[in-house]
Amino acid sequence: MGSQKQREQRQVVMLNARMRKGDGWSDVTICNLSPRGAMAKALTPPEKGEFVELRCGSSSIVGHVRWSQGVRFGIRAQDQIDIRGLLAEQRGERKAPNADRRSAAREALAAKPLPKAVSTEQSSQTFARVFDWGVLAIVGIAGAGLVGSQVYSVLSAPMVEIQSALR
Repeated sequence: MGSQKQREQRQVVMLNARMRKGDGWSDVTICNLSPRGAMAKALTPPEKGEFVELRCGSSSIVGHVRWSQGVRFGIRAQDQIDIRGLLAEQRGERKAPNADRRSAAREALAAKPLPKAVSTEQSSQTFARVFDWGVLAIVGIAGAGLVGSQVYSVLSAPMVEIQSALR
């Protein structure tokens, strides 16, 4: 027996939704849901590492794209997904008494901008820029020290002669 973590139970669904990612909104179809994630299809799926928001009715799922393959992609949700509530809303069933407060809280969260995911490529480029500027600064300081040393030796020679003549 391996020590692999068991997958959460998935609920197969076909829900039309809207997806918000960095460049705006687009249509998606949610194909399955689990308490902490979703698999969806889109004509222009997000890239791995992006943060997205899926809106289905008044429900909102904000998550991090864990994989993307063809038109399909999977997200890991920031909060637990209320699958029963989402499906009940799609069927037009009555909401629970606290649903209005929960949807207001979700809308407040949705108003916040999505966090930016930093890709490995971006972090490597940033490191390379910092490294380049660091090397340039060290070379500049070393060059300034060398020039200063040369100027000191050139200017100190006449001073030594003047001091010896005055004695």
